[in-house]
Amino acid sequence: MHFPETGRRLLFCLRMPHIDYGIMFIFVYNDSNLYLRSSFMVNFLQLIIAVYFNALEPHLIAFRLLYIVGAWGLLKKSGLKPAWALVPWACEYQLSRCANREPEGRVYSLTGVAISLLTAAEVYLRYSRNISLSVLVLPLLMSVAIMRTIYTLRVFSGFIEVYGVKKTWLILCVFDSTVIIPMFIWGYDKRYQPEWEVEDLAAEMKRLATEGSADVMSEGLTINLQERSVREFLHKNMLLRDIHLAIPKGHLVVLLGGSGAGKTTFLNAVNGYEKAKAEIMLNGHNVYTQYKDMLYEVGVVPQSEVM
Repeated sequence: MHFPETGRRLLFCLRMPHIDYGIMFIFVYNDSNLYLRSSFMVNFLQLIIAVYFNALEPHLIAFRLLYIVGAWGLLKKSGLKPAWALVPWACEYQLSRCANREPEGRVYSLTGVAISLLTAAEVYLRYSRNISLSVLVLPLLMSVAIMRTIYTLRVFSGFIEVYGVKKTWLILCVFDSTVIIPMFIWGYDKRYQPEWEVEDLAAEMKRLATEGSADVMSEGLTINLQERSVREFLHKNMLLRDIHLAIPKGHLVVLLGGSGAGKTTFLNAVNGYEKAKAEIMLNGHNVYTQYKDMLYEVGVVPQSEVM
């Protein structure tokens, strides 16, 4: 096949899945003809589309675009940067922050990563003609899709509280094709306003942490604990937060709480065994900065046997 020397031409056709026919990608520049089989290029583009949109079919891509537009409005109303809506996977996590559902949002975001990788794997296996493995990907996709639906409902149940609407709205959040309806309404209808913004909530917690501090006593124990946290899956998991109390000399304090309430974590933070972001003062001395000097001033009975 030969093209006349007419300068620059670009003929491009994108093969969609389930349509099996030959495609030729031809680029003619100046006096030279460059013929390039599209098999690799088209499948590479399909991989990019699969990773970004979690889908390849045109109607699913359209729904994903509408999801991004809806997320833009929700993020903007909640005081977050709306540009997060353009970032795959991070968009889901930021939405969970708007709904005050961060723990569920991490799983919600990871399901998006899994669907993208599995969709990309399906494209690659089709390209390599490995039909047997390609078929095995489908059950995994279905399992992850079910999990994503569950966590979509958990995250959007937070929006029910944020916007003060009825729980019947959750019916629209079951399917990807209908979840965009509440997203558009809550995100762009001025009648629906969030009861709080993400940054306002963080500022309020910071204010309470500083204004609620206990006065340091010359005798006795003063605890001003801002937070005790650990890192889990690249995210900070909060164990204790905003605990302020002053215990005068000669007084007895009993901590009551169920299993896992944080009693042991709190005591370990107070005696310096597991340091927190805190100021622990005993008889006017800082337990954290003067730890060696305070070793003989603090007695601890461990919860379990240590001998």
